[in-house]
Amino acid sequence: MTPELQRIEQRRMALKVSRTELERAANLSANYLSILVASRRKPRPATISRLNTALDNLRKARGRRDGADFALTVAVRLAIVVVALVVAVAFILGD
Repeated sequence: MTPELQRIEQRRMALKVSRTELERAANLSANYLSILVASRRKPRPATISRLNTALDNLRKARGRRDGADFALTVAVRLAIVVVALVVAVAFILGD
């Protein structure tokens, strides 16, 4: 495996992206990345560039989604606290 491909594989694994997902994002044929990783073919510079661009885009997309998930988590936790307070007040007041 070439050093460039090793770095791509490390980034892919760090982002928890499957090879299939990366192939789709880079507009590559199915299993092409596995073929490159197995050193059955040497990747062209354009392919390395497409893989890096796809990883950048996936990282950005996941960053946005993670931020949205965090906001949703905060909203849900706040709603749970409000409901718990309403229930506690109703219990204390005997309603």
